[in-house]
Amino acid sequence: MITSQEQLGKITDIIAQLDEQLQHPDNDNRRRQPRIAMRTQMTIILLSGINPSPVAVFSRNISASGMGFVCRRMCRPEERIAIPLRVPKLPAKLVLARTTFGRYIGSGFYEMGAEFLECVSDLHGENGTSRIPNHWLLGAGQVKTPHNTTPAAAAAAPAAAPAAPAAPAPAK
Repeated sequence: MITSQEQLGKITDIIAQLDEQLQHPDNDNRRRQPRIAMRTQMTIILLSGINPSPVAVFSRNISASGMGFVCRRMCRPEERIAIPLRVPKLPAKLVLARTTFGRYIGSGFYEMGAEFLECVSDLHGENGTSRIPNHWLLGAGQVKTPHNTTPAAAAAAPAAAPAAPAAPAPAK
């Protein structure tokens, strides 16, 4: 929950830094960004299963390079997640992240850390849920196409030639 104007200002700065990273993706000096405490209930979306799955989490901190959270599910290392960021009076963002840290902290809870990879404007679907970009699903192994190709590569591939008829068996 955002508790003060100062905290809202810091979160606004972080979102502005995420937008800046979209325009200058080569700026890889993000790890040194300061963290600020942000403790609120959120929902992340796991991208690694057959279908994207929402998971309730409690955020701990956030920076321009990532966030920490607590949840009841241990995420695998490098697991891709989508994080809807909705801050009052600011445009909604959807952030692609990968888990970088996880440990059991007790009472059925896990502390997790995630590194931000990409940020887009959050376009809500008809039921108010986030629309996840297709390339995020492809990167997480979600979209299945023939021969493990991308949909574009599958469409561009020539159709397979029909199999040649079998030669008759030699007479004995």
